[in-house]
Amino acid sequence: MKISDLVQNLPTFAKELNISIDFDEETLKRSQPYLSYTILMEKISSLFSSFHSHDEHYETLYVLEGECQYKVDDKTYNIKKGDMAITFPNQMHQIISTTPSKRIVTMFVPKFLNRFNTEITNFDTVFNLMKEKEIFVISFSQNEMEKIETIILRMCKTINSKNFGDDLQYTLSFFRVMLLISEHVLNKTNLNDKNYESNTIIKSTIEYINRNFKEKITIEGLAKEIAISPSYLSHVFKENTGVSVLQFIIKKRLSHAKKMLLEGKSIMEASIESGFKDYSSFFR
Repeated sequence: MKISDLVQNLPTFAKELNISIDFDEETLKRSQPYLSYTILMEKISSLFSSFHSHDEHYETLYVLEGECQYKVDDKTYNIKKGDMAITFPNQMHQIISTTPSKRIVTMFVPKFLNRFNTEITNFDTVFNLMKEKEIFVISFSQNEMEKIETIILRMCKTINSKNFGDDLQYTLSFFRVMLLISEHVLNKTNLNDKNYESNTIIKSTIEYINRNFKEKITIEGLAKEIAISPSYLSHVFKENTGVSVLQFIIKKRLSHAKKMLLEGKSIMEASIESGFKDYSSFFR
């Protein structure tokens, strides 16, 4: 299911849940390019009560009142007020009502999450950590609950508003929620430092080079692949490996060329199939 599918079917969806949503045709037309959507739910629709996945977006489900059961992959969680369930793209999950409850669901595509990534604050790092550590449910403290409920209730009010500035208010509120999630996760996992991020960058860079060393690789293109700036990539890689990205690529190509020469390939074949496009760069 895509965000646009949900929004387009909201009139039917609302009727099933017996809720009122102020949607006119103009709003439905504007819904097509949504990168994020937030809605308050008091019942669980048949759309979500069976196992399903979302092929393009993340989903957060915050319990405002009551309790429900959240199943993700082979795990089952009983979640209550103050808990937030987080689902990743293409992850099978299910929501089962155990008591009357109110939940606020937000769906968003990765590029919406990443639009304000910086060298210091990278949401990819946090969400990759959560997936790796299988952190699918967060239980917020009382202080965190008060903050997050104020913000997400504002998101529900501004998502369909046509008032001046409310689209920006929604985006600002969204990123305040993402920051609260990130701070909570990093504090709880004791990984609020550069080590995890650096290791992730090094791993992603080397994996990319190993897959593509036979092709042309630029720092700019590589940095774009892992969603960081070229200068930061160069700095982190050299600091942690002792060699520059370019030197690492050359070493990888030379190692592969040596292997091919030992297998009986000609110098020309070995150089070309190892990513060197001419003799001069191979012998340099």
